Amino acid sequence: MAKPLPAPVSAAVLLLQVCLADQGEVRPRGMFGGYGFYLDDKIFGLWLYDGLFLKVDAQTKARFADAGFSPFDYTNDKGTLVTMPYYRIPMDQQAPDTLGPWVRLAVDAAKRSPSKVKKR
Repeated sequence: MAKPLPAPVSAAVLLLQVCLADQGEVRPRGMFGGYGFYLDDKIFGLWLYDGLFLKVDAQTKARFADAGFSPFDYTNDKGTLVTMPYYRIPMDQQAPDTLGPWVRLAVDAAKRSPSKVKKR
């Protein structure tokens, strides 16, 4: 039997599902001590550090930055700052009517990203 999701992740899945009701089922997968959110096997969001992050690409990054959202970055073990293609969505933007457009941008960015070829 699958392990139940933590309450904040379950709430995020429900919220994302409302935003994407016409596009398919949102599937969470555990990763990095958090969760990735997938639609049609493409990752479009993350739940890490008690926050929701949505995927950006060259076409959408400026919109997220201009809205004042913060990029997901971290310092690796070599001391280098690494910026990932995800932006944190503040709590005041996490209602279906305000979050929906951002989620759709993230899904579109995920669809544009190349699929990774699995190594055998």
